[in-house]
Amino acid sequence: MKTEQTAPSAEILAAFGLPSVTPRLLADGRGRSWSVTSAILRPVDDVDEARFAAELYGVLDGDGFRIPRPMRAGDGSFVVDGWSAWHYLPGRHDCQGDWQGMLDASVAFHKALAGTDPPGFLATPRHHWAQADRIAWQEERCGERWNLRDAIERQLELCDPADRRLPKQLVHGDIAGNLLFEEGLAPGVIDFSPFWRPVAYAHAVLAVDAISWMGADANILRMVRAEGVTDSLLRRAVVFRLAAVSASPEHGATDQQAELAACSKVLSLIERPHPLG
Repeated sequence: MKTEQTAPSAEILAAFGLPSVTPRLLADGRGRSWSVTSAILRPVDDVDEARFAAELYGVLDGDGFRIPRPMRAGDGSFVVDGWSAWHYLPGRHDCQGDWQGMLDASVAFHKALAGTDPPGFLATPRHHWAQADRIAWQEERCGERWNLRDAIERQLELCDPADRRLPKQLVHGDIAGNLLFEEGLAPGVIDFSPFWRPVAYAHAVLAVDAISWMGADANILRMVRAEGVTDSLLRRAVVFRLAAVSASPEHGATDQQAELAACSKVLSLIERPHPLG
């Protein structure tokens, strides 16, 4: 994994047909995205996932959302020495309280994804996000010594086993923080994070993130429930976030407790809440 300070080299820029200028680090993108003229370059952690996302975004189309188009290198590849490049998509991450607009973008995007076959790499856990996803769906146990183990297991005890029989499709597992808003344009959907889960679960993760970190209130729960989100799916989404911060090599006890406190906001709004602690 490349560090925040690592900029794409002149050789990488040349491979994508970009001029040899000084890349500008973007404030968003976890401090890992770089702007070069009209392109955005990002380090790649999983080559198969990056190639799949580029191939998908090269052909995906639909109403109600925008997506950036991938750039190919001179040899036709989407990944060069651990970097991918994308055409710039205008917009800001702040939805300015338009939670319905955020959800509508997710609904439209996932409608366009319907029918897309799952990539083979999803069958094998590849990183801590995939591990957290499997834990949220009770396909894997959480770590024996995790600080948040008890909180995770309490929420899983309250989940409905029938969730696992819901229809699945390709979903964006981290859509809330990867939407771009621009006046007069449909929301942009960036940094595709592929999972094979029910669409309503993707909306549940969106709601959990919006309440936990973006200032949304209980109204967003009403909105997502209209799209099939249940309390059980919301609890799975909470588990996903708690498991992800627990499994991540980049986060320690302080970050884990912050995530716990943030997710508790969600659980306090769920009917018959079961507080964390």
